[in-house]
Amino acid sequence: MKQGSATVQVEPFPLATPKVCPVQVGDAKPQFSTQITCRVDGVVRFRVFAQEKPEVGHAMATARFLLRLYELSSGALRLRLSPDSGGKVDVYLCQGGPSGGEQRLAGDFDDDGRPVTANVILVYDVGSLTDKVEWLREIAHEFGHASLPAVGGYREPEDWANGYLGEKLYLKMTQEKLRSGAWPSADLFGVEPASLDRWVSREVDPLVKEANQVEPKPASLKGTTAKAMRAYHARVLWAYATFPRSIFARSLVLGGTKSTDYFGGLELAFGELERVDVRPAQPGPVWLPLGKGKLTSGKILSRSGKWAKVQPGPKGIIAIPESPDGATTR
Repeated sequence: MKQGSATVQVEPFPLATPKVCPVQVGDAKPQFSTQITCRVDGVVRFRVFAQEKPEVGHAMATARFLLRLYELSSGALRLRLSPDSGGKVDVYLCQGGPSGGEQRLAGDFDDDGRPVTANVILVYDVGSLTDKVEWLREIAHEFGHASLPAVGGYREPEDWANGYLGEKLYLKMTQEKLRSGAWPSADLFGVEPASLDRWVSREVDPLVKEANQVEPKPASLKGTTAKAMRAYHARVLWAYATFPRSIFARSLVLGGTKSTDYFGGLELAFGELERVDVRPAQPGPVWLPLGKGKLTSGKILSRSGKWAKVQPGPKGIIAIPESPDGATTR
């Protein structure tokens, strides 16, 4: 089956040799079977496993959405999946286990019995996922762990921030693709645009607004609490809404493994271009990592370190960033 650039292949049911998921579920009680009898491949990046024939539809939908997410991660964001697993991801749709999911690298065997490292996503208690937006959110969350740079050190709600960032960022990007007509709803679990709009309005838009009102200082992202993780997500989503896509994509990989590194990543990414056209997502002034650069449209209201608070002009904001060698002109 082909839909645009996505190719999905369904293996014969049941599999000639049932597969067992290589990841055991921690302390989940009671333990549940992870023997797999059907498989759907999102060629060639994803394999989606399910335990019963009625779940083939969910496996198909999961593979199609993952291919769309891969289009975002490898295209717009220019990210690579883990080379340790050959750039592939195996997804297990499990009937049992606690509601939710997880992602990890695990030892496995290929179809010829050779040991390999697998990039594994598990989705538990799939029978409880009855809402289409929840399916999108759960898959995007775990794919965030598999694809986005790992920023960690948190105590709550998870150790790593890229899962919750994945659901917010990827579903925002998915909403844009759906609304523009670039992607059909059929590739997105058949979700209604209005349902996805409501989720983004509730989970993403308020964070962008919050970050837009706060001076961008590393100290604002310090901490290990859920509040600190929210501040990090808000800043990244704000950057997505504010800067050209090329700058945003580079900022993700130029930052480090700590949330406070993200500002440095943004500064480096901003300085790589000779000219930056900014169309603020929110009305009013916006903070930019201008450094010693200058504006050809817009007005500097104040400065703080390498950042400047800029009022848009009639043509928005057009910035000539400070060059990497520190020169004010290029």
